[in-house]
Amino acid sequence: MKKIFVAGLLLCILHAEAQINEGTVKYAMKVDGNQEDIAAQMLINTSVTIYFKKEKALMDMTTPAYHMKTLTDNTGVLMLMDAMGQKFYTRKNKEDISKGKTPDPVVSFTNESKKILGYDCKKANLTVTGNRGTVSKMVIWTTDKIRNVPGIGPVNTEALSKLKGMALEVEMEQGGIKTRMVATEISTKPLTDAVFVVSTNGFTERKTPGVPPLKK
Repeated sequence: MKKIFVAGLLLCILHAEAQINEGTVKYAMKVDGNQEDIAAQMLINTSVTIYFKKEKALMDMTTPAYHMKTLTDNTGVLMLMDAMGQKFYTRKNKEDISKGKTPDPVVSFTNESKKILGYDCKKANLTVTGNRGTVSKMVIWTTDKIRNVPGIGPVNTEALSKLKGMALEVEMEQGGIKTRMVATEISTKPLTDAVFVVSTNGFTERKTPGVPPLKK
């Protein structure tokens, strides 16, 4: 029995070590439905790039209305927004994040699977309830070959923590518009630390209670 337990433990360790912990994933937004709708047109031209290395993750999102960067590490979250020339940044530490936590998302895992860019992915149904009681339902395809990283597009950190790996496709429907954020490129090339250096120069701090100003 002891040998079986040890063998099982080794398999778990090997599986964890086999996960990709560094790289880049690029996504494109696809829209089903009335593509002449203004909201749909904005989503069509949205792109998301995720950079991840060890405890750090950087999401770079570009839409026709704004450009947003979100840096997450073991200290908290730094978000920079450039919305039509209005530039601001906010920062939340771990304590701030725990205070603003939304109700736990509900995840239902399925046995359905498919390949995305050569990676085996499993389907999960996700229901997220916001602070104001709004309910969002998503279909997410994840691969356990790439480590889970926080804050991918419309999927919040609490929801992602329920998943077992990187989300390579996210499907959701709001206001009659069905959108799919699909991975279009995956790179496992090593990243320099400079990728995760985000400057707040030219941005105004949008203060969060209890959080000291960032040093520029």
